Amino acid sequence: VILMALPLFIMAGYLMQTSGMAESLVDFVDSLVGRIKGSLGATLVVTCGVFGAISGTATAAVAAIGTVMLPAMKERGYPPPYSAALLAIASLLSILIPPSITMILFAFVTRQSVAAAFLSTIGPGILLIIILCVINVILCRRMPNLKVEPPTSFEARAKRVGRTGFRALPALLMPLVVLGGIYGGIFTP
Repeated sequence: VILMALPLFIMAGYLMQTSGMAESLVDFVDSLVGRIKGSLGATLVVTCGVFGAISGTATAAVAAIGTVMLPAMKERGYPPPYSAALLAIASLLSILIPPSITMILFAFVTRQSVAAAFLSTIGPGILLIIILCVINVILCRRMPNLKVEPPTSFEARAKRVGRTGFRALPALLMPLVVLGGIYGGIFTP
């Protein structure tokens, strides 16, 4: 029964991709990160982390986030090999951020608690997101061709955050529903 979670998490990831929720999630994270050099790379990392909390699989993160982010990163001057490498590394956050298909399989095979397996990887997953963002910003400072968004007023920025946050609300609530249901005992993974 627990192995039924695998195709359902993958389906959730692909539903997010086709419904446009992935794009709204990328827009929201981009509006929060701001206009620093390397912000689009940090957006990719954080979005992959959030998307991992929804889909639980790296392939769905590559398909959903990559189709949105890689063209945008190329347009802003990121070298394509750098963008592809960052996407490949960030998509692996899906293994650490619960609900992870790998953690479900691990718990099933070793007869461990799935909730305990999920809880054990939250800290390392968040730490890896922070480290990847910091390394990205450091590396991007050495790239002379990166374009940065023009400065905007605080009011315009707040409006953009509010607008994109409202559009991304369904995508942001999915991890809360999934993880809250699992930890609350309402349903199993």
